[in-house]
Amino acid sequence: MDIGPIALLLSLLLGIGVAAIGIFAMVSPKKAAAHYGVKTKDDGLTWVMAAGVRDVFIGLIFILLYFQNDSALTAKTCLCVAIVAIADGILVLKSGVKKASYVHFAAAIFAISLASLLILIS
Repeated sequence: MDIGPIALLLSLLLGIGVAAIGIFAMVSPKKAAAHYGVKTKDDGLTWVMAAGVRDVFIGLIFILLYFQNDSALTAKTCLCVAIVAIADGILVLKSGVKKASYVHFAAAIFAISLASLLILIS
């Protein structure tokens, strides 16, 4: 069974999901901050919106990579995005919201796992 198309489809779904999270952060930054795991006042919502723009951009990159059908480049991008997820998890952990940091670390594990799968098929 060829798992290549499945792995690339997972990267497309990752892109759509990350872009959706980014749009949510831009449209409703106060709610997104709570889901993200940080407490922020009105003056900090700009940073939540900026993180939303980042996430939309990351999502669009994965969507474009899906259509390039390049598993090696997609794997390298997954590894880079894992670094972002780990950094987000550490920031949330430092803010004192331990439970919310787990989502970010799980996202990093998923990205690294997907990268490993993509490397195997490339």
